Amino acid sequence: MEKHIYESPDGGLTVYKRWPGQSIKQRVQIQFDFGDGWSEFLHGKNWDTMAEEFPAIKEKLEELKVIVELCKK
Repeated sequence: MEKHIYESPDGGLTVYKRWPGQSIKQRVQIQFDFGDGWSEFLHGKNWDTMAEEFPAIKEKLEELKVIVELCKK
């Protein structure tokens, strides 16, 4: 299974993902700056690994993805 490339042009405030070989224009934003409190807490954690180890974290991250997508509409 091929993994995504994660990039941040602004030092971690905004994070994008894309597939290897995919154009930078096709990347998808996955993280927003919600203020210093959340940014500081979220920075430096490997959420993919934590989600694999802890089912509760995976469940909540999936819920968060849904909420973020709904907020975009």
